[in-house]
Amino acid sequence: MKVYGITGGAGTGKSEVIKMLQQNFGGCVIMSDEVARELMQKGNISYQLIVEYFGRDILMDDGEIDRKKLADHVFNNKEALEKLNSMTHPYVKDEIRKLIAVMDGIANLPLHKRKKIKADNFLRAGMYGKSLLEYRKLLQGGLAMNFTAGEYGDILHNQGIAHFYTSSFAKNS
Repeated sequence: MKVYGITGGAGTGKSEVIKMLQQNFGGCVIMSDEVARELMQKGNISYQLIVEYFGRDILMDDGEIDRKKLADHVFNNKEALEKLNSMTHPYVKDEIRKLIAVMDGIANLPLHKRKKIKADNFLRAGMYGKSLLEYRKLLQGGLAMNFTAGEYGDILHNQGIAHFYTSSFAKNS
């Protein structure tokens, strides 16, 4: 699996390049900003380190970090910014490495397994129409014979769930 890092300032076309990689090559995207935000949520390592260093006054009422208050602490304060970066960047890199390893493992699976994962992920995301379409493709194509009885049963079960949520019955309940 090939891994590319896309960097650049605002308005340089990063989003267009990412969109092109996804549409034309089936690329998976990991947004480092999103990974950093997740690691800064309550219960994660960066959250703990940031609150220990900057104090509880940067927290909102729900206990999550108020990003504006945190930005106020580090704006024009090189030492505070470096400290914040040391509490986030190494963990973001580690998390991205883990995500790449997972994606690499998925990329090396047989086609029928990858397509089932795709359909399952649509279902988990509540994208019932897309999951229903993907499950139908799995069952109608020649890939169906590659599944074990248990996997085939899971597909039928999940297809039923997707069908329910796209049916008029679910919309009227």
